[in-house]
Amino acid sequence: MGSAGAVWLANCIDENGMPYAGSATLIGPDERLWVLSSNPSIHDLELGVRLLEEAYEADLAGLLDVDQFSQRLADITQRRDDDVRVFRRDLKGGSLRSRAHRHLP
Repeated sequence: MGSAGAVWLANCIDENGMPYAGSATLIGPDERLWVLSSNPSIHDLELGVRLLEEAYEADLAGLLDVDQFSQRLADITQRRDDDVRVFRRDLKGGSLRSRAHRHLP
């Protein structure tokens, strides 16, 4: 276990003490910054922390490109959101209901 440790979620502020709109920064145990969108429809920050912790735990974070990580997290977040929409559609369509209740709206 090389550089395993905490990954911090930070809000960066400008010279006037105002947070940068639309961004969130993850800080690795090596003090590397990972700037992501704070919009949960673009980046699931909780998942981002989890993925980075895995990368640091495996001592592979040094090989990870910031832009590629951001894109992969955005892709995973989008797929998750799409899966939630499919689940809702299937539930409304009756395919997830027990056989006894398929006739309900």
